[in-house]
Amino acid sequence: MQYLCEKIWCMKIIGLGSALVDLLVRIEEDDVLDKLKFPKGSMQLQSDEEYRRLCAFVADESFLEVPGGAACNTIRALAHLNNKVGFIGKVGTDFHAEMYRNELELLHVEANLIPDGRKPTGVATTFVSKDGERTFGTYLGASMLLNADEIRSEVFDGYDCFYIEGYMLVNYPLMLRTAEIAKEKGIKYAIDLGSYNMVHEHIGFLKPFVRDYVDILFANEEEALAYTGKCAEEALTEFAKEVDVCVVKVGSRGALIKCGNEDISVPALPVKPVDTTGAGDFFAAGFLHGCCQGWSLDLCGKAGSLLASYVIREIGPNLPDNVWEEIKKQIKQF
Repeated sequence: MQYLCEKIWCMKIIGLGSALVDLLVRIEEDDVLDKLKFPKGSMQLQSDEEYRRLCAFVADESFLEVPGGAACNTIRALAHLNNKVGFIGKVGTDFHAEMYRNELELLHVEANLIPDGRKPTGVATTFVSKDGERTFGTYLGASMLLNADEIRSEVFDGYDCFYIEGYMLVNYPLMLRTAEIAKEKGIKYAIDLGSYNMVHEHIGFLKPFVRDYVDILFANEEEALAYTGKCAEEALTEFAKEVDVCVVKVGSRGALIKCGNEDISVPALPVKPVDTTGAGDFFAAGFLHGCCQGWSLDLCGKAGSLLASYVIREIGPNLPDNVWEEIKKQIKQF
């Protein structure tokens, strides 16, 4: 077996992100998004008042409610594959917070949840179009109250890699605090850019941040375009000038991966998507799982593609136990 280069090898991963409840709403027509003024495929942050209006809008709709948040999706998927992981986030003092902690502890995730009674636990209302595309109306709630001073450096002890979601770009001091701790402790820093509009809005901060701190970068085609102004293949080359390893996900075509002079193209598995929520999060989980096993870039990418292919067959980013057992069987064949 060809093994991974030392640049991105790791064994224990801690993630940080918005601890949000995913409220999933399937829509028959995309004109619902027009009424809400949500660009399809985007993530729109909601104020307290906008969130109340959104709740009223979906009150009569059928929906599924599950634990979510991009980084937490990745960390929980890694936990399902028996990796040693932790998660940092801020929650309210409501029943959603209790559910969050219970879910993490059931998977043996080291939970670093900081309670705050000033706001309820955040909710990401996710509209799932018939073609599987998802559009987010995100109320950050208590998660937005997480500040840099609350991140204790000792929480990073024992970890080899820190993983953060791009949605945290709204909090520059927090991003810098985590990056400085990781740098001080010699921990690899991984980021998923999260959303093309977030990249566009924060490009002035993001570019020097990636150059100075990031080791592993995940992006999709739209995010890569927003960052570099170039197509996926050319964007990959640009990213590789700044980070040790970069992954550009290209939807049904799979993913492009580059580390130094090594270029890998991993095809997507041919499945019909039901809901693409969590596809990128699960790809990152599969890829990072490969990093934890010391696998080659090709196998890391294949593991990412495998996990993504399973989550898009389900509504929401939670897979049943029997599906996880099937995934583990297939991964053993790698």
